[in-house]
Amino acid sequence: GQPPSPPRQLPTPTLSLTPSPTPATATSTVTASPTTQRPVVVPTTAPVSTVGVTPLLTITGPGINATFNAGDVISVTGNVQGVASGQSILVELLLTTSASAIASNNAVVQTNDIAALTRWQTTLTIPANLGSGTLRIRASYAQAGLAQGISVQVVGAVIPTPTIAPTFTSIPSPTAAAAFIRIASPKSNEIISPGSFTLVGEAGGIFENSFTLQIFVNGQIVAQYPVTYSTQEVGGSGRFSVSIDKVPVQPGTQAQLYAVAFSPRDGSILTETSLIPVTFR
Repeated sequence: GQPPSPPRQLPTPTLSLTPSPTPATATSTVTASPTTQRPVVVPTTAPVSTVGVTPLLTITGPGINATFNAGDVISVTGNVQGVASGQSILVELLLTTSASAIASNNAVVQTNDIAALTRWQTTLTIPANLGSGTLRIRASYAQAGLAQGISVQVVGAVIPTPTIAPTFTSIPSPTAAAAFIRIASPKSNEIISPGSFTLVGEAGGIFENSFTLQIFVNGQIVAQYPVTYSTQEVGGSGRFSVSIDKVPVQPGTQAQLYAVAFSPRDGSILTETSLIPVTFR
């Protein structure tokens, strides 16, 4: 016997790993895009502009020809538009015989929107020694050429005539005439056309020979027009005949005409007319 043969060694198989093809759907190519800047957000609501806002001033209370007693405190209310917050409306109580103020107060405008119709309020005290007569309440804002007035009745003693004390007065200048405006046409309760009508009258003693015609409907100004006239000398008087065109009202509208001039020195009302009722047709 021969010794046993050593066990036969089998060759070690070599494992070959071949990567399998990757399906096209298994991977994707990601391309980095440049960062897109966030859009700027623009407000959709623009700030309120005062351009095109028509200034208005009205008195809503007391009612026309309301009756009070001497010494009463009158609550005066109204609406205003086109006047900035913090501005003051001058409110006066006047004698109709002389247009002299016997009481006055200021109403401060409080509004967040100059284009909105804003309510104002103040008080006027009737002097205790007045009564049995007609007084006039006037509200004005000279910076915008606004003025509005109503009449009220007072019950009590007769409004006294001021006593004229002896005094030395200077001779007035020949050219210094008292300011006035007189409207001859249209007349009270006349029927006129909104398309065009002629304002005829006379005025004098007004700075730069110019005043404002305002047209009221239901206590609110719907239109206003500048009116000028010619004179022979500075501060003199002259006649005017002006065409008032395209009044923004409908036929059949009842309205009131009102002319007013303001002092260039302090903005107070220099002279004014009474309200003239007319009908547009």
